[in-house]
Amino acid sequence: MRLSERTLDRQLLSEQLLITGIPGSGKSSFGRWLRDNRGFFFVDMEAERKEPDSLDSAGLRPSWEEFTAGENRMAFVREIQSKKPFVLDWGFPLGCSNIVLALIHAGIDAWWFEGDRITAREHS
Repeated sequence: MRLSERTLDRQLLSEQLLITGIPGSGKSSFGRWLRDNRGFFFVDMEAERKEPDSLDSAGLRPSWEEFTAGENRMAFVREIQSKKPFVLDWGFPLGCSNIVLALIHAGIDAWWFEGDRITAREHS
């Protein structure tokens, strides 16, 4: 089912969102749409350091590295929660599922983007 702009009311969306899923399934496009049309703070977790929506341009790299190392998980959570509403776009590797679980336990809703994997690869 596709959500139209009318259906995608702010009240239906969490204000703390992680979008993840298979490559080429539209995660980044949806994240940018939320930024441009719904005022979300958008971070592409896989963007290169100098890109505008990267962890670095958002000033989040140090706290993210602490979060992923398990050293200080609350600093990153506090930083992104101060930017509500926010959306993180991260197609995480399977070995990082514990980090995703930590984000979910911190109250961040996770949405999985699925699609036809062959078609997604062709368009990514």
